[in-house]
Amino acid sequence: MKKKKILAIILVLLVVLLGGASVYVATQLSTRKAVAPTAPESKPKAVEPTIEWVGSEACTVTGVATTTSMNLRFYKDAYSGVLQPAPYTLNSSNILNGNDAVLKPGDTVVYWMIVQNNGDATVSGTLTFSDVLTGDNLDMLTYLEGDSGCSYETSTRTVTCDRGTVNATKGLGYGKAFRVKISDSATDGMIIKNTFTGIFNGQNGTGYKSFVVSKKVSVLEGSKTAYKNVTSNTPGNYTLTTAAETVSKSQIYVYTIELKNTSTATASGVIVKDSLKDMPVTYMDTVAGCTWNATNIELTCNTSINPGETKKFSFRVKASDAVANGTVISNTAKVTYPDGSLDLSKNSAVSTVVGCNHTCTTVEECSTGLTCDTTTSKCRTSACLTEDDCTCTIAVVPTVTRSATRASTVTATSTIAPTVRVTVAPTEEVIAEATPTILPETGIFDLPGIAAFGGGLFLAVIGILLAL
Repeated sequence: MKKKKILAIILVLLVVLLGGASVYVATQLSTRKAVAPTAPESKPKAVEPTIEWVGSEACTVTGVATTTSMNLRFYKDAYSGVLQPAPYTLNSSNILNGNDAVLKPGDTVVYWMIVQNNGDATVSGTLTFSDVLTGDNLDMLTYLEGDSGCSYETSTRTVTCDRGTVNATKGLGYGKAFRVKISDSATDGMIIKNTFTGIFNGQNGTGYKSFVVSKKVSVLEGSKTAYKNVTSNTPGNYTLTTAAETVSKSQIYVYTIELKNTSTATASGVIVKDSLKDMPVTYMDTVAGCTWNATNIELTCNTSINPGETKKFSFRVKASDAVANGTVISNTAKVTYPDGSLDLSKNSAVSTVVGCNHTCTTVEECSTGLTCDTTTSKCRTSACLTEDDCTCTIAVVPTVTRSATRASTVTATSTIAPTVRVTVAPTEEVIAEATPTILPETGIFDLPGIAAFGGGLFLAVIGILLAL
């Protein structure tokens, strides 16, 4: 009996010890926090370079030494097709490029003697020019007149031009010009070379220009066409694909003048003039090489055309909003060149039927399939009256058919045509930032667990004692 009591007491002590150890471990674990691993809050980045100032705290530029030198360039330009006396209007369209230009007997030539300051500073001094029209077939030239300050000595055939005192700015040229005429007796293939002498600030220089005489006569052929304007057209750049046989009021279209040299001689000094005066159109823009004079309401183009070459000159206009249907718009371009002239005309009828987006007053003025929108006074499709063109998105109208059979021979069919409109809201991709996840503040046992464990242990001890 004593052994049983001793054994029971030992069991009770073991149970108490194990229970106390369990409670201690549970208490320690319940006071710690578990953190779930998460992505880093930011990406690592390269170390920014360190900028270190080397030198004194303040740096200054005191000045750069320069030297002044005089570097003059003497050269000569020549222009053909200049028919008016001085002062001359010279442009790139009739300049004689190089020294192999071809002219014919009777042509006029303007020589321009130039000194250009290519030095590094402004230079002041007296500038004069001298040109002797002897030798190198220069006797085939007849002096006509020159700029103010130019004179001609008949006995020595010398042209002298005094430019006076000049403050020659770096990079700019200064000169004088005079005009001559090629003799009708000049022979075919003759080369005429002309050299001048310039004196500026004590420095002398020369420049020359030559050309070839040809008795061949240039012949030009031409035409004038109206083209429809396309949306890709920009000022001076036009796509010429579809001819506009008729135009409508307020319509924009393109006039194109085409010239072809069908001869073996160069057509120099070609001048194209196109007047829009008293026409129910408004000028808009033109290609390079042409200029618009708003005062004279006239377009002018200057050029030279080589043998076999074709050139086009285009400009855009807009028909008046008030032009009446059935009106014929007539336009004529006048082309002149030393060997002849051309009149190139184009007549365009204003159509009584207009297309999409053109001005209308009644539905009869709109082409088939269009109606006249009284709000905008433009021809539109009936489905696009509120749009700004004739192409718009039309709501989808699906047809749903339902059939119900009553008896063996009778079928009733009803058609419902709802309008389906789908509105899709834009979606945004939302990226949530990663944040640490903290597990609950519990260990293996929480407080209720400890209480339950203790109660069970107590009952076990009582049970053992009662058993003894």
